[in-house]
Amino acid sequence: MMLPATLWSTHAVVISNSTFVGTTFTNEHFRMEIGGTQAILYDALSGSSLAQAVKWQIEERSANGWIVRDLGQPTMSQDNDGVYHRVIVKGTVDNVLNVILYFEAGRSDAPQKGLEITADLQSTGGHGQYRVVWSVEMLPSNYSSSRTWWGTSLARLASPYNRLLDSQ
Repeated sequence: MMLPATLWSTHAVVISNSTFVGTTFTNEHFRMEIGGTQAILYDALSGSSLAQAVKWQIEERSANGWIVRDLGQPTMSQDNDGVYHRVIVKGTVDNVLNVILYFEAGRSDAPQKGLEITADLQSTGGHGQYRVVWSVEMLPSNYSSSRTWWGTSLARLASPYNRLLDSQ
Protein backbone atom coordinates (compact mmCIF):
# COMPACT_ATOMS: atom_id res chain seq x y z
CA MET A 1 0.00 0.00 0.00
CA MET A 2 1.37 3.42 -0.90
CA LEU A 3 0.59 6.47 1.17
CA PRO A 4 0.54 10.00 -0.18
CA ALA A 5 3.67 12.05 0.57
CA THR A 6 1.61 14.61 2.50
CA LEU A 7 0.56 11.94 4.99
CA TRP A 8 4.18 10.95 5.55
CA SER A 9 5.30 14.54 6.03
CA THR A 10 2.87 15.12 8.90
CA HIS A 11 4.37 12.25 10.89
CA ALA A 12 7.99 12.32 9.74
CA VAL A 13 9.32 15.17 11.87
CA VAL A 14 13.02 14.52 12.41
CA ILE A 15 15.31 16.13 14.97
CA SER A 16 18.66 16.36 13.19
CA ASN A 17 20.74 17.35 16.25
CA SER A 18 20.34 17.68 19.98
CA THR A 19 20.62 21.31 21.08
CA PHE A 20 21.20 23.15 24.33
CA VAL A 21 20.45 26.87 24.16
CA GLY A 22 19.67 29.10 27.13
CA THR A 23 17.88 26.93 29.68
CA THR A 24 16.29 24.55 27.14
CA PHE A 25 17.76 21.19 26.11
CA THR A 26 16.24 19.27 23.17
CA ASN A 27 17.07 15.87 21.71
CA GLU A 28 15.10 13.45 19.53
CA HIS A 29 13.04 12.25 22.51
CA PHE A 30 12.27 15.23 24.76
CA ARG A 31 12.65 18.94 25.42
CA MET A 32 13.60 20.00 28.96
CA GLU A 33 13.09 23.55 30.22
CA ILE A 34 15.22 24.05 33.35
CA GLY A 35 14.25 26.31 36.26
CA GLY A 36 15.76 27.00 39.68
CA THR A 37 13.81 24.31 41.56
CA GLN A 38 12.40 22.10 38.81
CA ALA A 39 12.36 21.32 35.10
CA ILE A 40 9.48 20.51 32.76
CA LEU A 41 9.62 17.78 30.08
CA TYR A 42 7.88 17.92 26.71
CA ASP A 43 7.72 15.46 23.83
CA ALA A 44 10.25 16.68 21.24
CA LEU A 45 8.05 15.91 18.26
CA SER A 46 4.52 16.76 19.37
CA GLY A 47 5.31 19.39 22.02
CA SER A 48 2.89 17.77 24.47
CA SER A 49 3.84 17.56 28.15
CA LEU A 50 5.56 14.34 29.24
CA ALA A 51 6.07 15.21 32.89
CA GLN A 52 4.43 17.90 34.96
CA ALA A 53 7.72 18.47 36.78
CA VAL A 54 11.15 17.04 37.42
CA LYS A 55 12.05 18.27 40.90
CA TRP A 56 15.10 18.03 43.12
CA GLN A 57 15.57 18.55 46.83
CA ILE A 58 18.31 18.09 49.41
CA GLU A 59 17.90 15.76 52.38
CA GLU A 60 20.09 15.32 55.45
CA ARG A 61 20.35 12.13 57.49
CA SER A 62 19.33 12.54 61.12
CA ALA A 63 18.80 10.10 63.99
CA ASN A 64 15.13 9.88 62.91
CA GLY A 65 15.78 9.31 59.19
CA TRP A 66 16.08 11.68 56.26
CA ILE A 67 14.80 15.25 56.59
CA VAL A 68 14.23 17.73 53.77
CA ARG A 69 16.49 20.78 53.91
CA ASP A 70 15.47 24.13 52.46
CA LEU A 71 17.57 25.17 49.48
CA GLY A 72 16.26 28.74 49.70
CA GLN A 73 16.00 30.69 46.46
CA PRO A 74 18.59 29.14 44.14
CA THR A 75 20.33 31.28 41.54
CA MET A 76 20.78 30.28 37.92
CA SER A 77 23.55 31.05 35.46
CA GLN A 78 24.78 29.78 32.10
CA ASP A 79 28.17 29.36 30.50
CA ASN A 80 29.80 27.87 27.44
CA ASP A 81 33.00 25.84 27.50
CA GLY A 82 34.12 25.05 23.99
CA VAL A 83 31.33 23.09 22.33
CA TYR A 84 29.50 22.51 25.63
CA HIS A 85 26.71 24.59 27.17
CA ARG A 86 26.00 24.49 30.90
CA VAL A 87 23.14 25.68 33.11
CA ILE A 88 24.19 26.08 36.74
CA VAL A 89 21.75 26.11 39.68
CA LYS A 90 23.28 27.21 43.02
CA GLY A 91 21.76 27.19 46.49
CA THR A 92 22.78 27.06 50.14
CA VAL A 93 21.33 24.95 52.94
CA ASP A 94 21.47 26.72 56.34
CA ASN A 95 24.89 28.25 55.57
CA VAL A 96 26.53 24.82 56.04
CA LEU A 97 26.10 23.19 52.62
CA ASN A 98 26.59 24.71 49.18
CA VAL A 99 24.64 22.88 46.47
CA ILE A 100 25.51 23.28 42.80
CA LEU A 101 23.65 21.43 40.04
CA TYR A 102 25.20 21.39 36.57
CA PHE A 103 23.06 20.57 33.52
CA GLU A 104 25.53 20.06 30.68
CA ALA A 105 25.45 18.97 27.04
CA GLY A 106 26.88 19.90 23.69
CA ARG A 107 25.33 23.01 22.16
CA SER A 108 24.73 20.79 19.12
CA ASP A 109 25.29 17.03 19.12
CA ALA A 110 23.92 13.71 17.86
CA PRO A 111 20.09 13.61 18.04
CA GLN A 112 20.04 10.81 20.65
CA LYS A 113 22.61 12.48 22.92
CA GLY A 114 21.39 13.00 26.47
CA LEU A 115 21.83 15.66 29.12
CA GLU A 116 24.36 15.13 31.91
CA ILE A 117 23.36 16.29 35.39
CA THR A 118 26.04 16.63 38.06
CA ALA A 119 25.44 17.58 41.69
CA ASP A 120 28.29 19.18 43.64
CA LEU A 121 27.81 19.28 47.42
CA GLN A 122 30.31 21.41 49.35
CA SER A 123 30.30 21.38 53.14
CA THR A 124 31.18 24.74 54.68
CA GLY A 125 30.42 23.89 58.28
CA GLY A 126 31.53 20.45 59.37
CA HIS A 127 30.30 17.13 58.10
CA GLY A 128 27.11 15.16 57.62
CA GLN A 129 25.26 12.89 55.24
CA TYR A 130 23.28 14.54 52.47
CA ARG A 131 21.56 13.34 49.36
CA VAL A 132 19.92 14.81 46.28
CA VAL A 133 16.44 13.38 45.78
CA TRP A 134 14.89 13.55 42.29
CA SER A 135 11.21 13.13 41.56
CA VAL A 136 9.32 13.02 38.30
CA GLU A 137 5.67 14.01 38.56
CA MET A 138 3.81 12.44 35.66
CA LEU A 139 0.68 13.84 34.10
CA PRO A 140 -2.36 11.65 34.82
CA SER A 141 -3.88 12.62 31.48
CA ASN A 142 -0.92 11.06 29.60
CA TYR A 143 -0.85 7.81 31.55
CA SER A 144 -3.37 5.47 33.11
CA SER A 145 -2.24 6.51 36.58
CA SER A 146 -0.05 9.18 38.09
CA ARG A 147 3.36 7.70 38.86
CA THR A 148 6.23 9.17 40.83
CA TRP A 149 9.80 7.91 40.62
CA TRP A 150 12.36 8.73 43.29
CA GLY A 151 16.08 8.39 42.82
CA THR A 152 18.76 9.33 45.30
CA SER A 153 22.42 10.18 45.30
CA LEU A 154 24.23 9.97 48.60
CA ALA A 155 27.32 11.93 49.56
CA ARG A 156 29.15 11.57 52.85
CA LEU A 157 30.79 14.89 53.54
CA ALA A 158 33.93 14.48 55.57
CA SER A 159 36.02 16.94 53.58
CA PRO A 160 35.21 20.38 52.16
CA TYR A 161 34.54 19.09 48.62
CA ASN A 162 32.85 15.95 47.38
CA ARG A 163 31.43 15.38 43.88
CA LEU A 164 28.74 12.98 42.84
CA LEU A 165 27.28 12.36 39.44
CA ASP A 166 23.76 11.68 38.23
CA SER A 167 23.48 11.03 34.50
CA GLN A 168 20.29 10.59 32.60
